[in-house]
Amino acid sequence: MRDLNYPFYQVNEEQFILKIYELVKPIDYATPGGTYAIGTQFFVQPVKPAAHSLDVTWYIVGDPDPVGTGLEFDSSTLDLPAGRYTLKVQVIDNTDMVRDEGKRATDMNEVHTWTLGEAGHWKFNEGSGDTAYDSIGDIDGRLGGQVGADPCDPEWVNDLNRGWCLDFYGDDDYVSLSDMNALADNSTTIAAWIKADDVSAGLHPIVSTYYYENPDHYYGYFLFLNGDKPSFYLAGHEVPSGVSIDTSDWYYLAGTYDGFTLKIYVNGDDPNTKSRSGLTGFYEDYNNTYIGRDVPTLSYFDGKIDDVRVYDWAMDQAKIWEIMCTDMSKFIIKNNSGILMAWGDDLGNLFLRGSLEQGEGEPPSIAYNDGFKFKDPCGANLAMIDAINGNMYIKGLLQPQWKDPCDIIDNFLIKDSSDKTVAYIDDPNGDLYLKGKLFEDPD
Repeated sequence: MRDLNYPFYQVNEEQFILKIYELVKPIDYATPGGTYAIGTQFFVQPVKPAAHSLDVTWYIVGDPDPVGTGLEFDSSTLDLPAGRYTLKVQVIDNTDMVRDEGKRATDMNEVHTWTLGEAGHWKFNEGSGDTAYDSIGDIDGRLGGQVGADPCDPEWVNDLNRGWCLDFYGDDDYVSLSDMNALADNSTTIAAWIKADDVSAGLHPIVSTYYYENPDHYYGYFLFLNGDKPSFYLAGHEVPSGVSIDTSDWYYLAGTYDGFTLKIYVNGDDPNTKSRSGLTGFYEDYNNTYIGRDVPTLSYFDGKIDDVRVYDWAMDQAKIWEIMCTDMSKFIIKNNSGILMAWGDDLGNLFLRGSLEQGEGEPPSIAYNDGFKFKDPCGANLAMIDAINGNMYIKGLLQPQWKDPCDIIDNFLIKDSSDKTVAYIDDPNGDLYLKGKLFEDPD
């Protein structure tokens, strides 16, 4: 009809639109499904008709009133009591060119949902004062045993590597999270950066919500050092790491439980695991969660603690890598759904959701689902990262030893905040050099 210079009649317009919606969905892509902390920024990208936009409305499931509109939603704007919620976005094409409301409801309407779980994140960026603020919730921590300065307050210090953090002296200083009950659940993640000053025999508590009833009944969660071994404890079961730490470096520790398996990660790597089904840290509505202190064992942490996170769901290894590198990522590749496929940090570590495939001198093929290409000056591929599985394909080899780059020939360089190169892909060989480690294919 358009070729005859006549417009579509409404019936034809309607059928044409409905045929399109037999092939596409109203939502093109969105924040990946899963459990997130209240405070997360969510997004949705609808399809884009030429003459109008689709309607986007955000809800908390169970409440008929919308909590927002538009392509992005900041969940920190929600005023919700502690608990677990379902966030929903509804995208609908309300064009008046379609009159069939049944078809609009089934084919032109799409919903995505996410779980909002209880969580807390104490960045320790305040630098002074008596309060450690929860950046994603309302569970602020209090330094020491009372409001105002007292001998039980840890000290604010500005660390060269971590910035502001808290220094605990191991005798009677701690942070109290007296209203923290998010740990009373059967799944969790507890994570923190630590730099210990004491790794001698004994317990060195990092985060503790620990209840002792009698020798046969222990409850709660406990992320701690047992001597120089990081450990994670839940309801009478402990999973120790096989990695020993020392007092010279910062370490990122994370303990998780998904209802079946306890895990302890050190710097996001090589988790030790213990299978135990149906454990729970819940005993009663106890309010005895601490950072740097454990009451039943009368133990305290000696050293620095930073960036403490508590979630009531178990993060996978890739997500632990991601939050571990939050303040140091220099190189990030995401796919169209906003999922990180690869990233590198200031130390020259490279994290891949997939695996590295080394080449034999031939440029990687363009047949892969290309998320990112590294090209030489002639336009040939030196390396590629797949946007579907996070695999990286390189023309050359991963070199076992670091060699300082030559800026004249090196095609792609990753530098730290001091402008020092920490990773690069060599041109013309396509070899990959890392000052740090390669992390592949997370559990």
